[in-house]
Amino acid sequence: MDHAVRATEVFDELGDPVAAGRAAAAHAGALGLGLGDNAQAISVAEPRWQALRGRDDATMALLDLSRVICGSGTRLKIDIRDVLEARIKLAERIGDAGELADSFTGLSVHYGQSGASSLAGVLLEAAADLARTNHQPAALARSLLNLTVHRMLDDLDKAIEDGHEAVSVASGAGVSVWISYSEINLVLALWGRGSWAEAEEILGNQSHRDEINVLISAVLVGSISSARGLPWSLPWISVEAPVGDDGSDIAWLSFAEAMQARERRDLESAVRLALDATEQMYALSGTWDDCTHMWPTAVEMALEAGDNNALTRLLDLIDDGSNGTVSLAMRIHLKRVAGLLAIRDGAAPEIVETTLREVIAEFEEWGAMPYRARTQAELGAWLVAQGRAEEATPLLNSARAAFAELGATAWLEQLESQRTTVN
Repeated sequence: MDHAVRATEVFDELGDPVAAGRAAAAHAGALGLGLGDNAQAISVAEPRWQALRGRDDATMALLDLSRVICGSGTRLKIDIRDVLEARIKLAERIGDAGELADSFTGLSVHYGQSGASSLAGVLLEAAADLARTNHQPAALARSLLNLTVHRMLDDLDKAIEDGHEAVSVASGAGVSVWISYSEINLVLALWGRGSWAEAEEILGNQSHRDEINVLISAVLVGSISSARGLPWSLPWISVEAPVGDDGSDIAWLSFAEAMQARERRDLESAVRLALDATEQMYALSGTWDDCTHMWPTAVEMALEAGDNNALTRLLDLIDDGSNGTVSLAMRIHLKRVAGLLAIRDGAAPEIVETTLREVIAEFEEWGAMPYRARTQAELGAWLVAQGRAEEATPLLNSARAAFAELGATAWLEQLESQRTTVN
């Protein structure tokens, strides 16, 4: 970064604003992706962008600057639509398929954050097709890693397929940041699918151990360890928490600390931190990204703590619909919670059974094996309590087999404690 700063100064002294703009873009890129200081990255790049706009001899500098502004602006969720559109026009002007494909991906992320998920998906498909056809591996890797996220919310098997390709392409391109993002998105899909052995293998052998992965990795390690009844702790101390000004990172940090508080049996702190993280993530991208990974656990914490205020806020957050339509994945989670609340509140048996059987089928279709098994265990335990042990047996046996496959000892012990009347 020091070299980029010095280069900018030298080109300014020489009276070459175009070259200075390219150097400033390199400086800003190091600030945003390298140090996680996206606000400072924008402050470095944006004045250069404004100064060079409209100059025919500054196309490459403008492309470099727009790339940084779009990336950091997206992470800060500021309005960068004019820069996104200008970047597409610049890429078209010079006929650069890689830049154009990457611009489509950037625009898709913007629309995804604003709740226009269908349009985001179309743009990602177009970006991947364009990059693949024109042999642009870096642009292809970025489109595929975002497609992994997009498809994680309705088809986990397809998400894993895209995730594997993203890791392969990113590794071949040698772009460390896309390798990191590709790996962690693949791990999230594997975790959701129940392919925990492969997820753990990647977590243990990540190509680039950096701040991009450490927050989500900690949450996933904690989730798997908790299901297995194993002790775990965060790989950092509070004063050294690995986070910059990226809103997503801040939310993941809060959620990781919520998981740790739950591990310590400090449910009050766990609920407070999880609620804060989930609300932050929802504000960033609605239910079309990481909020869907946080919300179900946050609800479970609120139920464990008996915190009805937090539970109401979590339910109202999704019902509000202020940040786009609700994703398929979140709709399934909402229905599971409705079933659990029906059990808690003593609702009519047909409501409980119909709701949870529908949820089991929907988790199965989505590919979310761990949640399917947990819902089978929940419905099975309720059936036992209703004196319908024979009907519960297939559900409990299926859940037990899934938990054994996952090595989820804690879940298995909980299941066994709930089925004492079932042979």
